[in-house]
Amino acid sequence: MGLHHLVCQTLVRLCGTPHAETNAAVLPHSTALLAERAPAVFERLGEALGTDRAGLAGRIEDLGRPKRLGEVGGDASKLDEAVEAMLQRSELESVPRPPDGAELRELVERAW
Repeated sequence: MGLHHLVCQTLVRLCGTPHAETNAAVLPHSTALLAERAPAVFERLGEALGTDRAGLAGRIEDLGRPKRLGEVGGDASKLDEAVEAMLQRSELESVPRPPDGAELRELVERAW
């Protein structure tokens, strides 16, 4: 979950999104990205949540009904800066097949 943590921390710090809402909005999307990189682990999570790995993001959204980041006061003009800052975070190295800037931007845009 290092990916989720570094994305959320960076968005809160640079885009001004609220902490709890940021974590809730990003979780389905960070989970989906990580599920592609560590399928065995996320298959087990899917089973625990009553779905398969491919259905994890939707199941997590159903459980929490998170608001989108744009709805909670985030500053979208800072997204490029935030993605660049995410790429500089050392935690990214511990993610299986660390995502590049385009993948991080897509993850954030899905939550936005």
